[in-house]
Amino acid sequence: MLFRESPKVLFHALAGSPLEGGCLGAWYVFAAVALVVPALPRVKEWAYAGVVFAMTGAFAAHLFAGDAIADWAPSLVLTSLAVASYVLRPASRRLGGGSEV
Repeated sequence: MLFRESPKVLFHALAGSPLEGGCLGAWYVFAAVALVVPALPRVKEWAYAGVVFAMTGAFAAHLFAGDAIADWAPSLVLTSLAVASYVLRPASRRLGGGSEV
């Protein structure tokens, strides 16, 4: 099992309110849609940034709370996947037609 407790209990333990969890969940869905849809390159840039900010924040919160590796490792893995996806995306999906990194 990935989590020792349910994600809802884990989120509340890190001082998150239920309303905040619902908002984050909705924004994650919007980010996933933005990253999958082949249009809107500027929205993709913001989605990548948002995912990295959220996951590094989750990583830091777990680390500073003294949680076990099983609790903070998923956020580190997801951050790594987002960065790899951003760096390795084709030039046609980059903002500015591929002239920028």
